[in-house]
Amino acid sequence: MTGHITLPNLITKIQDYYRLTPVQIENVTRLKKISDHFNKRMGLPSDPSEKITSDTVILESGHQPNFLPHCGTWKKAFLLDRIYRKLQEKGIPAIAFFGLADQNQSTARLLSRNSIPDFNKKGSLVIGFRIKEPDKYTGFASQKKPDRDQWEKEMSQIKTHYQDMLTRADPVDRRIQPQLETLMEIIEDCYEKAETFADLNSRIFTRISHDILELKLSFFSYYDLQRENLFLEESRRLLDNFQDYSRIYNNTVVQEKLDIPVIEPTELPLWYHCTCGRKLSPLLKESMTAEAVCPTCNCHHRLSFEKGFHDLKNYYANMDFRAVSREIIISEAIGNSLYISGSGGSLIYGRISRQIADALAFHRPLTAYWRSDDNYLGLAHVIVLKEMMKLFSLKIDDVENSNLAEKTKNVIKSVELDLETAAADVPDKKTREIFNLKRRLNSLTMVLNSANQIFSSPPSAFDVIVSTKPETITGLWDSALNTADILYEGDQFSLDVNIDYPPFLLPEIAQQTVPVIYHSLKKLGVAEN
Repeated sequence: MTGHITLPNLITKIQDYYRLTPVQIENVTRLKKISDHFNKRMGLPSDPSEKITSDTVILESGHQPNFLPHCGTWKKAFLLDRIYRKLQEKGIPAIAFFGLADQNQSTARLLSRNSIPDFNKKGSLVIGFRIKEPDKYTGFASQKKPDRDQWEKEMSQIKTHYQDMLTRADPVDRRIQPQLETLMEIIEDCYEKAETFADLNSRIFTRISHDILELKLSFFSYYDLQRENLFLEESRRLLDNFQDYSRIYNNTVVQEKLDIPVIEPTELPLWYHCTCGRKLSPLLKESMTAEAVCPTCNCHHRLSFEKGFHDLKNYYANMDFRAVSREIIISEAIGNSLYISGSGGSLIYGRISRQIADALAFHRPLTAYWRSDDNYLGLAHVIVLKEMMKLFSLKIDDVENSNLAEKTKNVIKSVELDLETAAADVPDKKTREIFNLKRRLNSLTMVLNSANQIFSSPPSAFDVIVSTKPETITGLWDSALNTADILYEGDQFSLDVNIDYPPFLLPEIAQQTVPVIYHSLKKLGVAEN
């Protein structure tokens, strides 16, 4: 069944969706204690909750703790917060958990590196740190934070980047200075207190969520869950059905033509941690013995299980969830009424987990996700637009026009024709006119390609926060949610609402034309000479 509903209608569906069992009440109580401790360690206040009962509505979301993540990660947290608040306003007891998957392998580049817009050929400046190749297959929670010299060098690069752009911009653009200073102070404080790289990123994410966006969430770390042996029985039950798990997993991948590989039929649904830190995929033999050899240290691991995996507790402290098993186990354990997913890879894993949960009679929550573009003008956007206006002799009306791409390409064609004509008259092609035409053509090409890259790249949340006052960000996000036409298909709800930010740094531009500029500049880009 498909259709459209509003946010208040979704809230009603959530509040009436599920009642917790006694086991789930106990699990949620334990998780809330872990979360309270985590929030306190992050320097956040714990949201005091009433006694957890069968009527308590559990909301859940999460993400791996990336280095200065994109806007989409914060929008998940924002949507979670707003649904939580609306339930509270109706007098409905609720808890909003946001899990930080710090036990993931360290292979994802975004865990340690990201980028911010810059007026150069690539349209961006890479920021962050490199994780050495041998360490990429270990859990992120075990990664050391950058040393002091690396850290100061990188923070200095970010500060210098914005200071350089400020010197190229109009004086009015210096109003971003307070936002930049606030962000850098938070990030520096997080570095001082962090023990590991995952701890650093988690602190930055939770502090910005609380201090700048004013979100009230119960954060927790998956590393803490592992240390506390939480959700052991739910994990045991999934392992006891691992053959069905593998069969349904692979059938779903093939039948729905998902862009991920199938798994080994004997592969356990949980990772196992080698003593060197690498995450391994144990394969179960008919003798109920699972084995794995670590490719890093060559250590051989042999896990002997009883029938039914009732002795899982002997190994559980060294195991943790995979992407699909996480959704199944956590949902069954805490009885969440709503899970807020990302709009990318997690949707693919969600399609698999739903099939498995239904077949194995595990609890399955409602799922919602917010797909959204962020159309804003930061310093780099404004600088490249002004440079385009100067080089291509454009006016504000031209920039706001949907024919912008055609106009700029016509200018380039004109210069190319002038160059061909001049070159035909001079055999050695070394006159001052030819030199100037080539230089002009290179400048035009460079600025077009830079504009294309800046406006096509995923928006940097760091740059959005630097460029926009916090109350403006949250106000726009609130407005988007409150007016959203939410599409539902069964128990899955999708919000497709873009955010168009006021162009404070280029007030001559009308706010409603900012997405037009984005659309036009994404079509730019020419081959360099």
